[in-house]
Amino acid sequence: MRRFLRCAPQPFLPLIVSALLLAAGNPVWAQDRHVDTEVALSHLINKVDAVVPDEARAKKIGGPVIADVTIGVEGKVLSLTILSGPKLLRPEAERALRQWGFKPFTVNGRPASVQAILEIDFPDPIREEELRYFEDYRAADYECRRQLELDASKAEAACAAAIRGADLLPRDRVLERSLAVAHHGHALTAGGRTTEAIADFERAYAMSHRVSRGPDADSANWRQTLAMLHQRLGENDKADAEYAAAIGEYEAAIEQLPQLREAYEPRLRSALIRYAQLKRSTGDLAAASALEARATAVSTPPESLPPLAITRSVDGIAINETVDARLSDEDLGAIRAALATTGKKPWRLEARVSYLPGTYADRSPNVYAFFPPDVVTPTFRRGAAADVLSLPVSPAKDAPLAWAAVKNRIEYIQLATGAGDAANEPPIPVMDAGESSVLKDEDLVAIVRLIRDRVVPKPTDKYLSDVQPWPIRDIRHSSEDEVGVMLRDPAAREHQQLIRLRKTSGQWAVVELMEAGWRPQK
Repeated sequence: MRRFLRCAPQPFLPLIVSALLLAAGNPVWAQDRHVDTEVALSHLINKVDAVVPDEARAKKIGGPVIADVTIGVEGKVLSLTILSGPKLLRPEAERALRQWGFKPFTVNGRPASVQAILEIDFPDPIREEELRYFEDYRAADYECRRQLELDASKAEAACAAAIRGADLLPRDRVLERSLAVAHHGHALTAGGRTTEAIADFERAYAMSHRVSRGPDADSANWRQTLAMLHQRLGENDKADAEYAAAIGEYEAAIEQLPQLREAYEPRLRSALIRYAQLKRSTGDLAAASALEARATAVSTPPESLPPLAITRSVDGIAINETVDARLSDEDLGAIRAALATTGKKPWRLEARVSYLPGTYADRSPNVYAFFPPDVVTPTFRRGAAADVLSLPVSPAKDAPLAWAAVKNRIEYIQLATGAGDAANEPPIPVMDAGESSVLKDEDLVAIVRLIRDRVVPKPTDKYLSDVQPWPIRDIRHSSEDEVGVMLRDPAAREHQQLIRLRKTSGQWAVVELMEAGWRPQK
């Protein structure tokens, strides 16, 4: 072809090229153009499924095969290049993709061929098996921790089941294994089997320490527990060594991760005080006094802050802020500018900080903007919301904040309590999984009522069995039949409770509770 073109008379060359292109079914103006995968799939009108080859099935090989595909002006696949994927699956993926048909693409009103990255996802038996094992482990671990919370002396069987579940996880899931062993050690301790518990905590420490990339607070916690158990058995020399090692690891962890100081310092303080008690019991009063002084010198976590401590109104917009997320006039102007593209004016703003001392987050509030409701009934109101994030424009202490609205699908619900008015209830943000998976009004009402009915009258220490009497921070729709409800402690910066609910046979039920975040330790 190249030789023919080189030999052709120059005046006729454009006509020859045009004729060749037309003969190939492409207009002269058509050029390959890259389009997003989503755009290409929106044109898909005929999809041929790939078949798993027998050899791949026998070897349990699966996963995605990704290809760069050229689609002609008539919507047929002209060529493709496999970019990634298991070799055994590539021929079958190519066979299927070459049979896909698309609605023709146009550019500026004219037919055009395009290129797109497309994927065929083969069943992955190993991955599916791992997910099944992890779900089984998570259920066993939850039951173990719940039993420890209710009556630790009766939790041994449940925690042993969690160890068996953790042993089936991939080799790199060391944290899950070490925690399962440590939980079993707590059950043995509560049952008075101290010597056996020591073996568990030594094993948990060895596993955790082997994979940690430096000082680790969890490893330090296991060493402190070992010190307490040795002290219980009267093995003071061993207890002394473990306390000293635990304190050293806590201090190194704080130095390496200063942003977690508030979480680690209470543990360090506890270890110092217990070590001082050991020294005092053995007559080493000077060492005990020195340790007590070090414990006193460890800074105390800041006082808890109520999440909605400030309520004010600016230009008809209700603004609720934490005292550490106070919005300036400049912030409000920037937030309005960020929301201008929505074409709506919010009736309420809620600002709060995800508190991480020593980082930008300790002075960078995030804001939920709530727009007028689209649905209003006697019992509930539902409308759209937006998440507006901020970040300092420079490292300077008093640097201004840059605000931007995040394009997530967020709505809110207000549900009346008793005979009250829904308009008087705080809006609860709802993050949906996507347009194809949206919670219905009746589901939201059922979820909020279920949580409210399960609330205990007063806060307790049973975060795995008692729904705390805290406001609902948000509802997160993770899949078609599963949601997570986050409750926030009004007496702490980042102390929260996460409740997982699942819908079975048309009914929502609580399947798991867990404590999330840090709370002040006394």
